[in-house]
Amino acid sequence: MPLWQPLPASMRALTGDQKGPAVSTHPLGGCAMGASGTHGAVNHLGQVFQGQGTDVHPDLVVLDGSIIPTSLGINPALTIATVAQRAIDRLRVLWRLTDADPTPPTPVTAPRVYRQPSTLYATAARQRIPTTIEVTEQLHAWVNPDDWTHALWPEGHRLALRLTLRFQPVEALALLKPNPDARTLRLDPQHSRLEFALINGQESRVGSAFERGEVVLTAPLSGQLRFMYREASTAWQRATRAGWAWLINRGLRDTVLHLLGRDSPSSSSAHLSTAERLRGLLQLATRAGEVRRFDYSLRTLNATAQSQAPWVLQLQQAWQGQDLAGHKRLTYARRGNPWTQLMSMRLTQHPGRPAWSNADIPMQVNLSYFAEQGVPLLRLLRFDTMPDALADLGSLAAWVSRVLLHTHVWTFRKPDTPPSRPVHRLPGPIPDLPAPEIIDLDVGPAAVRIRLTRYARHHSRPVLMIHGYSASGTTFAHPAVRPNLAETLWKQGHDVWILDMRTSPGLPTSSQPWTFEEVAYNDIPEAVDHIARATGHAQIDIVAHCMGSAMLWMALLGDLPTQATPTDARPALRAALKGRIRRLVISQVAPKVAFSPANVMRAYLARYLRQFMPLGRFDFRPEHPTLADTLLDRLLASQTYPDAEFSMENPFWPPWRQASWIGTRHRMDALYGRDFNALNLSVGMLDAIDDHFGPMNLASVSQAIHFARWRCLTDHQGNPVYVTPARMAAAFTFPCLYVHGEENGLSDISGMHLFRDFVDSLGPQFSERLVCAPIPGYGHQDCLIGKRAHHDVFPHITRFLQ
Repeated sequence: MPLWQPLPASMRALTGDQKGPAVSTHPLGGCAMGASGTHGAVNHLGQVFQGQGTDVHPDLVVLDGSIIPTSLGINPALTIATVAQRAIDRLRVLWRLTDADPTPPTPVTAPRVYRQPSTLYATAARQRIPTTIEVTEQLHAWVNPDDWTHALWPEGHRLALRLTLRFQPVEALALLKPNPDARTLRLDPQHSRLEFALINGQESRVGSAFERGEVVLTAPLSGQLRFMYREASTAWQRATRAGWAWLINRGLRDTVLHLLGRDSPSSSSAHLSTAERLRGLLQLATRAGEVRRFDYSLRTLNATAQSQAPWVLQLQQAWQGQDLAGHKRLTYARRGNPWTQLMSMRLTQHPGRPAWSNADIPMQVNLSYFAEQGVPLLRLLRFDTMPDALADLGSLAAWVSRVLLHTHVWTFRKPDTPPSRPVHRLPGPIPDLPAPEIIDLDVGPAAVRIRLTRYARHHSRPVLMIHGYSASGTTFAHPAVRPNLAETLWKQGHDVWILDMRTSPGLPTSSQPWTFEEVAYNDIPEAVDHIARATGHAQIDIVAHCMGSAMLWMALLGDLPTQATPTDARPALRAALKGRIRRLVISQVAPKVAFSPANVMRAYLARYLRQFMPLGRFDFRPEHPTLADTLLDRLLASQTYPDAEFSMENPFWPPWRQASWIGTRHRMDALYGRDFNALNLSVGMLDAIDDHFGPMNLASVSQAIHFARWRCLTDHQGNPVYVTPARMAAAFTFPCLYVHGEENGLSDISGMHLFRDFVDSLGPQFSERLVCAPIPGYGHQDCLIGKRAHHDVFPHITRFLQ
């Protein structure tokens, strides 16, 4: 039998026959042995008791695993066989089937036990302390002035609303009772509040209003949340709702690919008729179309104005003692996503809503809140024993998982299989550019090398390009991006050099657990020194992207040892580094960095989970996928994306089109957040995505967890030693252009503001050296590999370098 399977055998074909490995079980108990009929069903020979005493049926014997009274903790096969052999030897004598008299049994002394079995179910047994949990949630949103009846806030500002909800403690198992009223959480008014905040400008991130803006109104909250209860519907309504969504999302394409023979037929689907397939589809749709609701019923208490502005006082009066209502809906729908549905609440009743308008306030769970406050969504308060607590929480998690799986089983789909093609993760020939010159440099220890690729324009000023982590030099030079940045700069008259550090997926050392310091202190100074000596230029220009920028700044800002060390083997070259930079372009990451809210949450979780994670090699496209890889890919298919990108991944027309790049993309985004806006990339670039990203090491990238915590560069132990005013003043001696996508899902655009403010605090001479270029409509990686990057991004770089 399979260890697990998400659907019954007749419906497994709908999920690609996915099931766990085959296992055999050893059920024990059910006919347990005892001293008498009061304590068991059989005696030590397997003879069945006639009643409550010790009398047995003389010819009725049970000898299998059912007479073993409890789990043994190990494979019970030998124990079962031994007990049966012992009983048979004695029963042969009792039944006069042999003349031999077996050896008399030796006396058996009952072992001492912690708790007598008879007391486990007795009325006088010790009362178990129930596992008690506390749930916390914070939601926030911008207020739309077009759907607001109160006096408007000052022009040029934005108003944000935030709800912090902490619910009273509740027993975990009480939430599993079938009565819908049992799944009701009541607010704790002492720790629940409503807040309005005002911020100047057109900030895009709601949290910034409460970080850098002014809180103008607060009010405690009371009320309750009813969660995960079923919305009334008929089987036909559910089947229609989910079936139509499946047909548009994925169903038509899956059906056409199956008819064309381009899918991967499962072993269980081969014998199914069309009628059986349709019956299974209908059964699944009636479950997926079910709606689970989260209904919020809130009330504001004593509102307090933090400002005496007339519009704030009017806001205070309007929101004092008012009822609020909102809801979440979990169901399978067109472009529906379980995590989006769980993190999005629509505030449908509030004092500011116009009577003539149906406009709700769409609120989102603030993921940064849990990381910043160190407060988990669900907190364990009291429990009897840790095994009991884990069992209770496991039961709750299993129930939630079952509901999610039944509702969104089609969402957890297997990505399209990419076609077999050679992967080229190092820069190579580019049309219209000279043939690349390849230079390999030893950076020690043994067999550790870096690679420089040069598109030569002799006697011109050299420019060095440094890639990010898990990416390679193809970020700057690849035939799928035309014109790419290397091509653009070469045509502008630059001598182009591209560095592939030891972490480049094009090199065999990429999956080793390097610290960022090892790469920063050795690879970059060695490359800069070689270019300076090879070209005869005392200074060069540098373009550094993402973690390439972070490592360059670490090399500039880190302490210089008095002598070489294994981590810092080139202190002299590093000391000369800042004097060899004429102009610097950094992309997406600076010494001060703010990760996106989703990545802040990832970092918060990783701080606890990294002890249990296999921090080794990680592939974005495994060559030989295992069952674990397949399960991971199905889970990652449920990541949230904008509707337009969902349609790119699941094209409705033509129905035979496949998106072979989404498996790699999902694995990247699981680590980094939304790494690029897919709408900004060409089809050729997406098809060649495996040329740009490849094997890496989770231990290395986990250093970024500390970046998210401190919002600046740290060493591998998490110490924020690099970014101080004195270090920056000493190292920042050159002009710097900072390019950052405004829709970056990895490092938030607010990181640009952090770095700008930090540099401004150093003095006007440093402020003049920093030029910031936010790029509207762009994310992280697409600033360099986007199909219109040559029009929207590269001109900033070429103008700055000239």
